[in-house]
Parts: sequence; structure tokens; C-alpha cells
Amino acid sequence: MKETIYQKETSNSIIEYIDNIMFVRIKEGAEITVESMEEQFNAQNILVENNEYVVLVDGKKSSHVTAEVRQFMANHQPKYSAH
Repeated sequence: MKETIYQKETSNSIIEYIDNIMFVRIKEGAEITVESMEEQFNAQNILVENNEYVVLVDGKKSSHVTAEVRQFMANHQPKYSAH
């Protein structure tokens, strides 16, 4: 059975959604701001269509993340289920 992969690209990331798992790859040299994170979360919400999901983030190529951005991300957690 072939899996359907849904993908979106934002200014700071490439997002793939497969079987209720969200894979987020932060682009090399991406500037991580509250605005870019809002863009990313909006793209994620379009992909998941209100389904529960988990997120795996590959941020090894990202730059410095400010306290303001970390606070924003802490307040915008995905819905998930611990099955």
C-alpha cells in the first residue's frame, strides 16, 4: 500500500505529514522568528485538518532560537495521543 505524503514549504522549513506524523526540517540558515513560526504552525494546521498528530523536528541546521520564539512554540503544541 502506497502512503500519501502531504508536504508544505514555508520560509524556514519543509513540512511533511504521513500517517499522523509531522516531520519538520528546518532549512539551513533559516531565521527563526515568531512570524516564521506562525507561518509554520499555520501550514501544519492545513496539513493535519484537525487530526491528532505527533511532530518530529530536525533542527540541526537551524540558527539561534530566542526566548521569545521558544515561548511561542511552548504555547503552540500539537494535539497528540499517547497510544
